[in-house]
This record gives sequence, structure tokens and C-alpha cells, in this order.
Amino acid sequence: MTDLARRGRYRLHGAWSEGVLIAAAVIFDCAGAAVSLLDYLFSRQDQRGAGLGAALFGAAITDLSGRRLLVEVDSDREASADREIRRRRKNFYRRLGCRELVGLPYILPLPGAGDPPLMDLMVLGETRDVVATREVGDWLLAMIGEAYPDAPAEILVTRMTENLGPSIRLEP
Repeated sequence: MTDLARRGRYRLHGAWSEGVLIAAAVIFDCAGAAVSLLDYLFSRQDQRGAGLGAALFGAAITDLSGRRLLVEVDSDREASADREIRRRRKNFYRRLGCRELVGLPYILPLPGAGDPPLMDLMVLGETRDVVATREVGDWLLAMIGEAYPDAPAEILVTRMTENLGPSIRLEP
């Protein structure tokens, strides 16, 4: 990750207290499309609720230069033990201006045994209420192909978009 950051692909933002990392935001910039991926955002549990995550998110997006930021979130559409946490996380991103791509069955492109977790995809920096499915597919192809180079990007994007109509609505 440090090497990718040096080459300009990852941007790292951190908050430190007494020499200890207490929060971080990591953004991956795609070369093949004007999209970036929020790869990771965290704050230590004892630091949550004080606005640190929102402040780091704000710092991380100041240099997006007109790019859209894609945000992968665990879906709150299914019953789960952590459903309320998932809902809170999505609302956190909504408060920061992210909008959900409604109906997109996002597949987390990570290897693993069994079915991947149910995910949703949010976007920051898109002002339209409806985006062509083909355009979203292009964002996903670039993002998955570059951020997850071992994943079968074309197969995954086809699976995610093949049963959608010509456009995808963004939640208001």
C-alpha cells in the first residue's frame, strides 16, 4: 500500500494521538475512469461519536478533483445480528453526502469460501438522480479491475448489471 501511495494510487489520511493511530481514511484512485474507492475508513471504538471519522472523510475527499467516490457498505436489507450497525454506517455516509445506487446488487470482489456478504454501493460526487447502467458498469470495471486485480471484473460487473434496466436511480 505504501508503494501504491508513493505512485499516487492510494491516498492515506490518519489521525494520531500520542503516537498511536486512532483513525484513518484510505482512498484508491482509479486510472481508467474518473472514480475513486473509499478503501477503508475507521476510527478506534473509543474515539467514535466525536466527529473524527467525518473529519477524516472530509479531509480525504478534498482532493478528489471532480472524481466520483465509490463507497462499499454492508447492506442493511437483510436480517443480521449487526443490522443496526449496518444501518447506522449507511446513514453516516448519507450525512456526508453519499447516495446509494438503488437496486444494484453489489458483489464484493474478494475471494473467499461461500457466498459473499450482501453489499450496497454508494457514491459521492454524482449530482444526477439517474445514471445509465452502462456508465455505472464502466465505473465498476475500472474500480474492480484496478483495486481488485485478482477478481474477474467483467464477470462480476455483468452479474451485477445484467438484470437492471437502462438506468440506475440514486436515492435522493
